[in-house]
Amino acid sequence: MWNNARMDRGTPADEKQARPEAEQIAARTARRRTRMVVHRARSFADAANWDLEYWQSRTPAQRIAAYRALLHDVTTVQRSRRRDADGSGMRSARATSLAQRESPGRFA
Repeated sequence: MWNNARMDRGTPADEKQARPEAEQIAARTARRRTRMVVHRARSFADAANWDLEYWQSRTPAQRIAAYRALLHDVTTVQRSRRRDADGSGMRSARATSLAQRESPGRFA
C-alpha cells in the first residue's frame, strides 16, 4: 500500500508569540493534521490517478504555492549538501570555490 499525503503550508503570524517550543510544535502538528489529505493507493496506477485528481482540484494559486514550497525545500537541501560537503558543518573550500565561479560578483 502507498500513502499519498498533501498538506498546505503556512503559519499564522500571531503564533510567533513566546510560547514554549513544545506547545508550538503540538499546536502546529494539530493544525497540519486537520489540513492533511490522505489516500491509500492499491497500485501505482491508483496513486498516479489520485495524485492527478488532487492537483487538478487545487486552484492555480495553491499549485504555485506548493511548487514554491517544494522548490524552497530542494534549494535548502542542495545548499546544505554543498555546505556540508566536508562533514564539518562549514562550507568546504571546494564548495566555496564552486560558489565563487557560479556568482563571482557576490564574493568580490
